[in-house]
Amino acid sequence: MQKDIFKKILIIRTDHIGDMLVTTPVIRAIHKKYPCARIDVVASTAQAVALENNIYVGTIHIYEKKSLLKFLPFIFKIRKEKYHTVLVINAASSTACTIMRFCKAENRIGILCPAKHKKYFTQTLDVTPASHIIHGYLEAIASLEIPSDSHKMDYFLSQENRELIKKEYPTPENTYRFALFIGNIKKPHVCWPTENFVELIKKLIHNKNMEFYIFGGNAEKKCLPLFETVSKQHSNLHFFMGENFQKGAAFLSTCHALISCSSGPAHLASAIGTPVLSILYEYNYTYWRPLGEKDLEVCPKPPLHQISDNSIEDVLNMAYIFMEKEHIPYIK
Repeated sequence: MQKDIFKKILIIRTDHIGDMLVTTPVIRAIHKKYPCARIDVVASTAQAVALENNIYVGTIHIYEKKSLLKFLPFIFKIRKEKYHTVLVINAASSTACTIMRFCKAENRIGILCPAKHKKYFTQTLDVTPASHIIHGYLEAIASLEIPSDSHKMDYFLSQENRELIKKEYPTPENTYRFALFIGNIKKPHVCWPTENFVELIKKLIHNKNMEFYIFGGNAEKKCLPLFETVSKQHSNLHFFMGENFQKGAAFLSTCHALISCSSGPAHLASAIGTPVLSILYEYNYTYWRPLGEKDLEVCPKPPLHQISDNSIEDVLNMAYIFMEKEHIPYIK
């Protein structure tokens, strides 16, 4: 691959926060291969927060979905940049491919490109089937002679937010903090039943050397009444809800682990180095599980295949295994 086509590159990714986080190893790898290149990114309004403070990214062009009025100015702004290369991470996205076509770049590279879109690209890169999504992306750009030194995701926390969270949510001495993300409410097929989280908390809450936070955004607030009885009975159950993305990341950095289904918060926790104890089913285990050294997961064995097939005992045992590995004292 000729070096000059990477002088000025635009990466397009327009779906969800988790999708952008799993794209960050690609951005870092390109920067390390071409440190003098300018790397800009097209992101949706919701996704852009995943690139806050990212030292490898120049300009973030924010694409506002469902806003035809703003689409033409958005396209004109990008075309003025005259990118040498446009890389579409998920070329199955019609939105991403439409933006790419308007850019008029000479080099147009697509990953995971279906047959109907291939005619719009100068080069398409395939991903090995049944490969973790990050491994697949890195394998794809390796064919462009862009190596990667790590599959770790990037998210850059500001020191200001770290200090702010430490003041607002101080961790008591000799106490281990666990967060539980009870979503993703918008995707029920990847969501472990909230009632199961309630029962899980009931089995762990008597460990007075631990504190538990129900973690989530505004969408998860409607589930909080289910935890009221437990929270009234136990002073070590708390809530961290509806804060902004940076503060949420800073809070997760204070936790010893996050218990979660496959979700944006799980990817975020993994990106900042907080261990993730994942509740999964076969598909999201194969493609989306966190890849940190201390991460653990439960996943039902065939013929079971629903996320709800993971029992409370399965998740509880995963938590105990983690505690033993981390030398966290606990009482069953």
